[in-house]
Amino acid sequence: MIPGGPPGDPRDRPRRPLLLSALLALVPALAMGIVPTPAPPAGAQAGAAGATVSNPAHGSGTSPASNAAGDAVDEAAGSRDLDGDGVVRVVAVGDSILQGAAPQIREAFASLGIEAVVDTEVSRSTLAGEDLVRMYSTFGADALVVLLGANDSADAATFGDRVSRVVAAAGDTPLLFWLSIPEVRDYYPSANAVLRESLGSRPGGTVLDWAGVAAGPGVTAGDGLHLTPAGVPAMTGFVVSSVVAGLDSAAEQRSVGTGSTPASGAATTAAPTTVAPGTSAPAADGDVQDVTRGVRASATDSVDSVVGGVGWAVALVVAGLVAAGLGLALWSLWVSRPLHKAQSGA
Repeated sequence: MIPGGPPGDPRDRPRRPLLLSALLALVPALAMGIVPTPAPPAGAQAGAAGATVSNPAHGSGTSPASNAAGDAVDEAAGSRDLDGDGVVRVVAVGDSILQGAAPQIREAFASLGIEAVVDTEVSRSTLAGEDLVRMYSTFGADALVVLLGANDSADAATFGDRVSRVVAAAGDTPLLFWLSIPEVRDYYPSANAVLRESLGSRPGGTVLDWAGVAAGPGVTAGDGLHLTPAGVPAMTGFVVSSVVAGLDSAAEQRSVGTGSTPASGAATTAAPTTVAPGTSAPAADGDVQDVTRGVRASATDSVDSVVGGVGWAVALVVAGLVAAGLGLALWSLWVSRPLHKAQSGA
Protein backbone atom coordinates (compact mmCIF):
# COMPACT_ATOMS: atom_id res chain seq x y z
CA MET A 1 0.00 0.00 0.00
CA ILE A 2 1.21 3.50 -0.82
CA PRO A 3 1.87 5.57 2.36
CA GLY A 4 -0.75 8.13 3.04
CA GLY A 5 -3.62 6.27 1.47
CA PRO A 6 -6.09 3.82 2.95
CA PRO A 7 -6.78 0.42 1.36
CA GLY A 8 -8.50 0.86 -1.95
CA ASP A 9 -7.06 4.35 -2.35
CA PRO A 10 -7.23 5.51 -5.98
CA ARG A 11 -3.48 5.97 -5.88
CA ASP A 12 -3.13 2.19 -5.95
CA ARG A 13 -4.96 1.92 -9.29
CA PRO A 14 -2.15 2.90 -11.69
CA ARG A 15 -0.49 -0.45 -10.99
CA ARG A 16 -3.47 -2.50 -12.22
CA PRO A 17 -3.47 -1.57 -15.92
CA LEU A 18 0.30 -1.98 -15.97
CA LEU A 19 0.04 -5.48 -14.52
CA LEU A 20 -2.82 -6.42 -16.90
CA SER A 21 -0.90 -5.14 -19.93
CA ALA A 22 2.20 -7.06 -18.94
CA LEU A 23 0.20 -10.26 -18.70
CA LEU A 24 -1.45 -9.65 -22.08
CA ALA A 25 1.95 -9.14 -23.67
CA LEU A 26 3.47 -12.19 -21.95
CA VAL A 27 0.75 -14.75 -22.83
CA PRO A 28 1.07 -14.46 -26.65
CA ALA A 29 4.85 -14.55 -26.35
CA LEU A 30 4.63 -17.82 -24.41
CA ALA A 31 2.15 -19.17 -26.95
CA MET A 32 4.50 -18.31 -29.80
CA GLY A 33 7.21 -20.33 -28.13
CA ILE A 34 4.88 -23.32 -27.93
CA VAL A 35 3.74 -23.23 -31.60
CA PRO A 36 6.19 -25.31 -33.65
CA THR A 37 7.89 -23.85 -36.67
CA PRO A 38 6.05 -25.12 -39.78
CA ALA A 39 8.00 -27.79 -41.56
CA PRO A 40 8.57 -27.49 -45.33
CA PRO A 41 6.19 -29.54 -47.49
CA ALA A 42 7.19 -33.16 -48.02
CA GLY A 43 7.54 -32.47 -51.74
CA ALA A 44 10.36 -30.01 -51.07
CA GLN A 45 12.17 -32.56 -48.90
CA ALA A 46 11.75 -35.22 -51.56
CA GLY A 47 13.10 -32.83 -54.17
CA ALA A 48 16.23 -32.37 -52.11
CA ALA A 49 16.68 -36.13 -51.76
CA GLY A 50 16.54 -36.90 -55.48
CA ALA A 51 15.25 -35.61 -58.79
CA THR A 52 11.93 -36.88 -60.18
CA VAL A 53 11.88 -37.91 -63.82
CA SER A 54 9.62 -35.44 -65.60
CA ASN A 55 9.28 -33.37 -68.74
CA PRO A 56 10.71 -29.81 -68.50
CA ALA A 57 8.09 -28.70 -71.01
CA HIS A 58 5.50 -29.26 -68.31
CA GLY A 59 7.16 -26.94 -65.80
CA SER A 60 9.42 -29.30 -63.84
CA GLY A 61 12.61 -28.48 -61.96
CA THR A 62 15.65 -26.69 -63.36
CA SER A 63 18.52 -28.75 -61.95
CA PRO A 64 20.95 -30.30 -64.47
CA ALA A 65 19.81 -33.80 -63.44
CA SER A 66 16.17 -32.86 -64.01
CA ASN A 67 16.92 -31.28 -67.36
CA ALA A 68 18.88 -34.32 -68.50
CA ALA A 69 16.05 -36.62 -67.44
CA GLY A 70 13.55 -34.37 -69.20
CA ASP A 71 15.62 -34.44 -72.39
CA ALA A 72 15.63 -38.23 -72.25
CA VAL A 73 11.84 -38.24 -71.84
CA ASP A 74 11.43 -35.90 -74.82
CA GLU A 75 13.71 -38.05 -76.95
CA ALA A 76 11.82 -41.23 -76.00
CA ALA A 77 8.47 -39.54 -76.60
CA GLY A 78 9.58 -38.41 -80.04
CA SER A 79 10.50 -41.95 -81.06
CA ARG A 80 6.98 -43.08 -80.10
CA ASP A 81 5.31 -40.77 -82.61
CA LEU A 82 4.10 -43.56 -84.87
CA ASP A 83 1.85 -41.50 -87.14
CA GLY A 84 4.44 -38.76 -87.72
CA ASP A 85 2.27 -35.78 -86.74
CA GLY A 86 4.79 -34.49 -84.19
CA VAL A 87 2.71 -35.43 -81.13
CA VAL A 88 2.60 -38.72 -79.25
CA ARG A 89 -1.06 -39.18 -78.40
CA VAL A 90 -2.93 -41.95 -76.57
CA VAL A 91 -6.73 -42.09 -76.36
CA ALA A 92 -8.57 -44.35 -73.90
CA VAL A 93 -12.30 -45.03 -74.11
CA GLY A 94 -14.07 -46.92 -71.36
CA ASP A 95 -16.83 -47.32 -68.81
CA SER A 96 -16.90 -46.81 -65.03
CA ILE A 97 -14.15 -49.42 -64.51
CA LEU A 98 -11.61 -47.27 -66.35
CA GLN A 99 -13.12 -44.12 -64.85
CA GLY A 100 -11.69 -44.99 -61.44
CA ALA A 101 -8.13 -44.36 -62.66
CA ALA A 102 -8.73 -41.79 -65.42
CA PRO A 103 -6.96 -38.79 -63.80
CA GLN A 104 -3.95 -40.87 -62.76
CA ILE A 105 -3.59 -42.38 -66.24
CA ARG A 106 -3.68 -38.93 -67.86
CA GLU A 107 -1.08 -37.62 -65.42
CA ALA A 108 1.22 -40.61 -65.90
CA PHE A 109 1.18 -40.32 -69.69
CA ALA A 110 1.63 -36.54 -69.57
CA SER A 111 4.71 -36.94 -67.36
CA LEU A 112 6.23 -39.10 -70.09
CA GLY A 113 5.62 -36.45 -72.75
CA ILE A 114 2.57 -38.28 -74.11
CA GLU A 115 -0.68 -36.43 -74.68
CA ALA A 116 -3.54 -38.51 -73.26
CA VAL A 117 -7.32 -38.34 -73.56
CA VAL A 118 -9.30 -40.61 -71.22
CA ASP A 119 -13.02 -40.60 -72.08
CA THR A 120 -15.17 -42.61 -69.66
CA GLU A 121 -18.83 -42.85 -68.78
CA VAL A 122 -20.79 -44.94 -66.30
CA SER A 123 -22.67 -47.88 -67.90
CA ARG A 124 -21.19 -47.19 -71.35
CA SER A 125 -21.70 -50.12 -73.72
CA THR A 126 -19.49 -51.26 -76.58
CA LEU A 127 -22.13 -50.05 -79.02
CA ALA A 128 -21.94 -46.54 -77.51
CA GLY A 129 -18.14 -46.61 -77.75
CA GLU A 130 -18.10 -47.18 -81.52
CA ASP A 131 -18.75 -43.55 -82.48
CA LEU A 132 -16.24 -42.27 -79.91
CA VAL A 133 -13.49 -44.53 -81.21
CA ARG A 134 -14.24 -43.42 -84.77
CA MET A 135 -14.07 -39.77 -83.74
CA TYR A 136 -10.84 -40.16 -81.78
CA SER A 137 -9.19 -42.14 -84.57
CA THR A 138 -9.21 -38.92 -86.61
CA PHE A 139 -7.30 -37.03 -83.89
CA GLY A 140 -3.97 -38.55 -84.83
CA ALA A 141 -3.81 -41.07 -82.00
CA ASP A 142 -0.75 -43.32 -81.97
CA ALA A 143 -2.58 -45.78 -79.73
CA LEU A 144 -6.19 -46.41 -78.74
CA VAL A 145 -7.04 -48.13 -75.46
CA VAL A 146 -10.52 -49.62 -74.95
CA LEU A 147 -12.15 -51.05 -71.83
CA LEU A 148 -15.73 -51.89 -72.76
CA GLY A 149 -17.94 -54.96 -72.66
CA ALA A 150 -19.00 -55.23 -69.01
CA ASN A 151 -22.32 -53.55 -69.84
CA ASP A 152 -23.14 -55.55 -72.98
CA SER A 153 -25.47 -58.35 -73.89
CA ALA A 154 -24.62 -61.88 -72.80
CA ASP A 155 -25.08 -63.03 -76.40
CA ALA A 156 -21.61 -63.73 -77.80
CA ALA A 157 -22.66 -63.13 -81.42
CA THR A 158 -24.09 -59.70 -80.61
CA PHE A 159 -21.01 -58.75 -78.62
CA GLY A 160 -18.74 -60.02 -81.39
CA ASP A 161 -20.50 -57.81 -83.93
CA ARG A 162 -20.10 -54.77 -81.69
CA VAL A 163 -16.42 -55.45 -81.10
CA SER A 164 -15.81 -55.82 -84.84
CA ARG A 165 -17.45 -52.47 -85.44
CA VAL A 166 -15.25 -50.79 -82.83
CA VAL A 167 -12.13 -52.37 -84.33
CA ALA A 168 -13.17 -51.09 -87.76
CA ALA A 169 -13.88 -47.65 -86.31
CA ALA A 170 -10.27 -47.45 -85.09
CA GLY A 171 -9.29 -47.04 -88.73
CA ASP A 172 -5.57 -46.84 -89.37
CA THR A 173 -4.60 -46.02 -85.78
CA PRO A 174 -1.23 -47.81 -85.41
CA LEU A 175 -1.97 -49.59 -82.12
CA LEU A 176 -5.25 -50.78 -80.61
CA PHE A 177 -5.31 -52.19 -77.07
CA TRP A 178 -8.41 -53.73 -75.47
CA LEU A 179 -8.44 -54.62 -71.78
CA SER A 180 -10.06 -57.94 -70.95
CA ILE A 181 -13.04 -57.98 -68.58
CA PRO A 182 -12.63 -59.42 -65.07
CA GLU A 183 -14.45 -62.75 -65.34
CA VAL A 184 -16.88 -62.37 -62.44
CA ARG A 185 -20.02 -63.15 -64.48
CA ASP A 186 -20.89 -66.26 -66.46
CA TYR A 187 -20.65 -64.68 -69.90
CA TYR A 188 -17.47 -62.65 -69.38
CA PRO A 189 -15.11 -65.54 -70.31
CA SER A 190 -16.84 -65.91 -73.68
CA ALA A 191 -16.70 -62.13 -74.13
CA ASN A 192 -12.94 -62.19 -73.58
CA ALA A 193 -12.65 -64.99 -76.13
CA VAL A 194 -14.44 -62.73 -78.63
CA LEU A 195 -11.93 -59.96 -77.88
CA ARG A 196 -8.96 -62.25 -78.51
CA GLU A 197 -10.40 -63.42 -81.81
CA SER A 198 -11.29 -59.90 -83.03
CA LEU A 199 -8.05 -58.22 -81.99
CA GLY A 200 -5.95 -61.14 -83.21
CA SER A 201 -6.78 -60.42 -86.82
CA ARG A 202 -6.07 -56.68 -86.55
CA PRO A 203 -2.48 -55.45 -87.20
CA GLY A 204 -1.29 -53.70 -84.08
CA GLY A 205 -4.16 -55.17 -82.06
CA THR A 206 -3.54 -56.54 -78.55
CA VAL A 207 -5.74 -57.78 -75.73
CA LEU A 208 -4.28 -56.66 -72.41
CA ASP A 209 -5.07 -59.19 -69.69
CA TRP A 210 -6.55 -56.83 -67.14
CA ALA A 211 -8.71 -59.72 -65.93
CA GLY A 212 -5.55 -61.41 -64.65
CA VAL A 213 -4.40 -58.31 -62.76
CA ALA A 214 -7.88 -57.62 -61.36
CA ALA A 215 -7.98 -61.13 -59.89
CA GLY A 216 -5.24 -60.14 -57.45
CA PRO A 217 -6.18 -59.42 -53.82
CA GLY A 218 -7.42 -55.92 -53.05
CA VAL A 219 -7.49 -54.63 -56.63
CA THR A 220 -11.25 -54.52 -57.12
CA ALA A 221 -14.27 -53.89 -54.90
CA GLY A 222 -16.87 -56.47 -53.89
CA ASP A 223 -18.36 -56.63 -57.39
CA GLY A 224 -15.02 -57.76 -58.81
CA LEU A 225 -15.09 -54.99 -61.43
CA HIS A 226 -14.61 -51.51 -59.98
CA LEU A 227 -11.33 -50.33 -58.52
CA THR A 228 -10.40 -50.02 -54.88
CA PRO A 229 -7.91 -47.31 -53.81
CA ALA A 230 -5.19 -49.96 -54.17
CA GLY A 231 -6.51 -50.85 -57.61
CA VAL A 232 -6.03 -47.33 -58.99
CA PRO A 233 -2.20 -47.45 -59.12
CA ALA A 234 -2.44 -51.09 -60.26
CA MET A 235 -4.50 -50.13 -63.31
CA THR A 236 -2.45 -46.98 -63.92
CA GLY A 237 0.82 -48.90 -63.95
CA PHE A 238 -0.60 -51.74 -66.03
CA VAL A 239 -2.12 -49.53 -68.73
CA VAL A 240 0.76 -47.06 -68.99
CA SER A 241 3.53 -49.67 -68.99
CA SER A 242 1.68 -51.87 -71.51
CA VAL A 243 1.01 -49.02 -73.93
CA VAL A 244 4.53 -47.59 -73.64
CA ALA A 245 5.97 -51.04 -74.29
CA GLY A 246 3.78 -51.34 -77.39
CA LEU A 247 4.81 -47.91 -78.66
CA ASP A 248 8.49 -48.65 -78.10
CA SER A 249 8.23 -52.04 -79.79
CA ALA A 250 6.50 -50.54 -82.82
CA ALA A 251 9.05 -47.72 -83.02
CA GLU A 252 11.93 -50.19 -82.78
CA GLN A 253 10.51 -52.34 -85.57
CA ARG A 254 10.15 -49.29 -87.77
CA SER A 255 13.72 -48.22 -87.03
CA VAL A 256 15.09 -51.52 -88.32
CA GLY A 257 13.18 -51.15 -91.58
CA THR A 258 10.02 -53.19 -91.21
CA GLY A 259 7.98 -50.12 -92.14
CA SER A 260 4.85 -51.19 -90.30
CA THR A 261 3.47 -51.78 -86.85
CA PRO A 262 3.63 -55.33 -85.55
CA ALA A 263 0.83 -57.58 -86.70
CA SER A 264 -0.91 -59.59 -84.04
CA GLY A 265 -1.18 -63.32 -84.34
CA ALA A 266 -4.10 -65.51 -83.40
CA ALA A 267 -3.08 -65.57 -79.75
CA THR A 268 -2.41 -61.93 -79.02
CA THR A 269 -3.00 -61.44 -75.33
CA ALA A 270 -0.48 -59.50 -73.30
CA ALA A 271 0.17 -61.52 -70.17
CA PRO A 272 -0.79 -59.78 -66.94
CA THR A 273 1.97 -58.16 -64.97
CA THR A 274 2.01 -59.22 -61.33
CA VAL A 275 0.90 -56.21 -59.33
CA ALA A 276 0.75 -56.04 -55.56
CA PRO A 277 -2.17 -53.99 -54.19
CA GLY A 278 -1.20 -50.37 -53.76
CA THR A 279 1.74 -50.51 -56.18
CA SER A 280 2.14 -49.90 -59.86
CA ALA A 281 3.03 -52.53 -62.42
CA PRO A 282 6.67 -52.90 -63.46
CA ALA A 283 7.39 -50.46 -66.25
CA ALA A 284 8.33 -51.20 -69.82
CA ASP A 285 11.07 -48.57 -69.46
CA GLY A 286 12.64 -46.82 -66.47
CA ASP A 287 10.41 -43.75 -66.66
CA VAL A 288 7.02 -45.31 -65.95
CA GLN A 289 7.77 -46.59 -62.45
CA ASP A 290 8.88 -43.12 -61.34
CA VAL A 291 5.76 -41.57 -62.87
CA THR A 292 3.29 -43.93 -61.19
CA ARG A 293 5.03 -43.50 -57.85
CA GLY A 294 4.79 -39.74 -58.36
CA VAL A 295 1.05 -40.03 -58.98
CA ARG A 296 0.57 -41.75 -55.63
CA ALA A 297 2.90 -39.30 -53.84
CA SER A 298 1.21 -36.17 -55.21
CA ALA A 299 -1.78 -36.53 -52.89
CA THR A 300 0.54 -36.83 -49.85
CA ASP A 301 2.51 -33.76 -50.93
CA SER A 302 -0.72 -31.77 -51.26
CA VAL A 303 -1.78 -32.69 -47.72
CA ASP A 304 1.65 -31.77 -46.34
CA SER A 305 1.49 -28.40 -48.12
CA VAL A 306 -1.90 -27.66 -46.56
CA VAL A 307 -0.62 -28.60 -43.09
CA GLY A 308 2.40 -26.34 -43.57
CA GLY A 309 0.13 -23.48 -44.64
CA VAL A 310 -2.00 -23.89 -41.52
CA GLY A 311 1.14 -23.74 -39.36
CA TRP A 312 2.18 -20.44 -40.90
CA ALA A 313 -1.33 -19.06 -40.41
CA VAL A 314 -1.17 -19.93 -36.70
CA ALA A 315 2.23 -18.26 -36.41
CA LEU A 316 0.85 -15.07 -38.00
CA VAL A 317 -2.08 -15.01 -35.58
CA VAL A 318 0.24 -15.40 -32.59
CA ALA A 319 2.46 -12.61 -33.90
CA GLY A 320 -0.61 -10.38 -34.17
CA LEU A 321 -1.54 -11.12 -30.56
CA VAL A 322 1.98 -10.24 -29.41
CA ALA A 323 1.81 -6.92 -31.25
CA ALA A 324 -1.62 -6.19 -29.76
CA GLY A 325 -0.40 -6.97 -26.24
CA LEU A 326 2.62 -4.69 -26.59
CA GLY A 327 0.45 -1.94 -28.00
CA LEU A 328 -1.95 -2.22 -25.07
CA ALA A 329 0.95 -2.07 -22.62
CA LEU A 330 2.27 1.14 -24.20
CA TRP A 331 -1.23 2.61 -24.22
CA SER A 332 -1.64 1.78 -20.51
CA LEU A 333 1.66 3.46 -19.70
CA TRP A 334 0.57 6.58 -21.55
CA VAL A 335 -2.84 6.72 -19.88
CA SER A 336 -1.39 6.16 -16.41
CA ARG A 337 1.02 9.12 -16.63
CA PRO A 338 -1.47 11.69 -15.20
CA LEU A 339 -2.19 9.40 -12.28
CA HIS A 340 1.52 9.03 -11.56
CA LYS A 341 1.90 12.78 -11.60
CA ALA A 342 -1.02 13.21 -9.24
CA GLN A 343 0.43 10.51 -6.97
CA SER A 344 3.82 12.19 -6.89
CA GLY A 345 2.28 15.49 -5.87
CA ALA A 346 0.28 14.01 -2.96
